[in-house]
Amino acid sequence: MSQGGGDDFANPVGGGGGCWIHHENGSHAAHRIRGSAYAAAVTQAAEGPAPGATQVTAAAVVVLAEGLALLGYGGWLVVQWLTAEASNAELARELPWYFLVFGVLVVLVAVGLFRRMGFAYGATVAMQLLCLPIAWQMASAAFWLGAIPLAGGAVTALVALLSPAGRAAFGR
Repeated sequence: MSQGGGDDFANPVGGGGGCWIHHENGSHAAHRIRGSAYAAAVTQAAEGPAPGATQVTAAAVVVLAEGLALLGYGGWLVVQWLTAEASNAELARELPWYFLVFGVLVVLVAVGLFRRMGFAYGATVAMQLLCLPIAWQMASAAFWLGAIPLAGGAVTALVALLSPAGRAAFGR
């Protein structure tokens, strides 16, 4: 008997002390006492949300919207390629796949942000920095319908990730 009236069971890999059965209050549920995801979840729930959770979620939503827009535009280009006669057949055949592939990559980066994976921080910052001159060129060409959402999303994601709380969420 140990651990408050429980029986120790051998750890299947290393020997003893991996689990214990709690006999108090009629409970016979096995509880892992070291290195468990359950203990980490309970500790995190007691401490509250992770630092920068709101900022990272805001940036992830912006990046996800950008990825879905790329996928939508790529899908529209595929439909145009299949139904219309293009003046440049080679460009019409290759351009949709460019948007579809990059749309999938941007969505994967958004998923990485939601899961707080380290690669997603740098990829998102670099992507948003590239979006700013593109938005500027769109505005210079009087394409405000595309420039305003692109610039607004890029600035929102950059402010969210480069804020102290956003950086802390990735340990930076």
